[in-house]
Amino acid sequence: MRALLVISLCLLSTFCDAQQWEWGSSYQGSSPKLVTEDLNGNVYIAGSFTGSITLGNITLSSASESRFIAKADPAGVYAWAIATPVNISDIKVFSSNLFIGGNFYGSFVTNGTTYTSVNGDAVVQCYDLSGNNLWTKKTSSPGTENFNSFAVDSSGNICLTGETSGPMNYDGNTIPAGAFILKTDLSGNYVSGIPVSAHCSGRDIETDNAGNIYLLCDYTDTITIAGNTFYASYYGSHFMVKYNPSGTIQWINDLGGNYYTSHRNLTVTRAGEVYISKDQRYDDILLKKYSSSGNLLWMKSYGGSVYDGCSDLGLDADENLYMTGGFWYSASYGGLAASGTENCLYFAKLDSAGNGMWVKAAQPQTGGFVFGSKFTFKNGIQGYLIGAASGGSSLDGHNVSGEFLAKLNTGMLTTISAKEFFESDINIYPNPSPGIFLVSIGGNSEKHLRIHNVKGQLVYEKQFREENIQVDLGKYPKGIYTIEIIADQVKRSKKLILK
Repeated sequence: MRALLVISLCLLSTFCDAQQWEWGSSYQGSSPKLVTEDLNGNVYIAGSFTGSITLGNITLSSASESRFIAKADPAGVYAWAIATPVNISDIKVFSSNLFIGGNFYGSFVTNGTTYTSVNGDAVVQCYDLSGNNLWTKKTSSPGTENFNSFAVDSSGNICLTGETSGPMNYDGNTIPAGAFILKTDLSGNYVSGIPVSAHCSGRDIETDNAGNIYLLCDYTDTITIAGNTFYASYYGSHFMVKYNPSGTIQWINDLGGNYYTSHRNLTVTRAGEVYISKDQRYDDILLKKYSSSGNLLWMKSYGGSVYDGCSDLGLDADENLYMTGGFWYSASYGGLAASGTENCLYFAKLDSAGNGMWVKAAQPQTGGFVFGSKFTFKNGIQGYLIGAASGGSSLDGHNVSGEFLAKLNTGMLTTISAKEFFESDINIYPNPSPGIFLVSIGGNSEKHLRIHNVKGQLVYEKQFREENIQVDLGKYPKGIYTIEIIADQVKRSKKLILK
């Protein structure tokens, strides 16, 4: 039986001592690859294991390689874990449910229904936050298909992308071979399908507040899209395309690429500005920022002189940018230096201009490696990172080995106790409101404001220290909204009526 090691994890900080790793969980015989979180700071991971895996007091076993999904609370205590036959490519929490996408082979049974695939069918599933499957939907085709990535748009539609080797059927609707965007509602029912092009694959997808869709694709042959002809290199190339909510192309950029380079990660601001990373194998990472019109705003290099990689890219509620991956010996991230030996880990925070705000680094034991693979950092205060430490790594005197999950706290919430926060009421004026209103709560500590509509969709986020903050929701529909304020890991909420 493989054991789960729970340790206190502190990474080497090269800039600001405020960033501290609260805890870490090391896994033997398993590979957690994906991570997300809910509004209460609970973390969800997905990955694979062989034989068995123990997560806290929960043990999963399989006669062959299998996949798993698990939930832990903010202290790293596991609430549940389940095995799944789905090769999971993406995982997200939205509207108090957990969604996964990927593909599967063979057969499995859930909720009394048998799902069968011969050549590999794409599948999307919805779970409640207690780990119960609510629904499962799959594709069918003569060939193989997969959901590589998905996002949820401002209307509450799930936007999935991937590739299919032949005509793909979903809910009786057919999408031709190649890359695609499949849009469903939150119950998995078909809304629309957008064929992108043959000879390419949808790798990453994001949406903005207006419901526009941004897609990163790779392609392996000459393709023509919206009158643009792109010629692939011998080892494949990449392009980025923006669609409006109706599925009409707004712009498209050929990103190029070859054996030594790869555009791997895409993230988009609420207003539609795009960040994309490019790994260059033996050269620096290139980070590019585009306007919502597809024009290049800036391009900057990050890393060192030997080998650098960016395995994940994302934004927090204030739209600061985070990146993680690996470097050798020494590197720079927006002007901040990190140093170590071979095969080191970095986790960096950048502002909207690409300037470094902080960077953390960790180095492996002799002959090993350590790197960051995926993270979630939604509120900018605390987040979670998945990484790997082959041969072990001493992280500020604490040892990890194999795959690990760690929680980072930036140290921003330190001046208000849970008791004080609960006894401080939230005041909203006016309420009902025509759109502009004032939110008031006592204390000058760091606070995190979130507002959700009646569907549970996040419409507004902001960090603040003041006792009063003005909010403008004038562009949103009339109705009931939930105001949440989080401080010191304590949440308080109140209803708002827009009239």
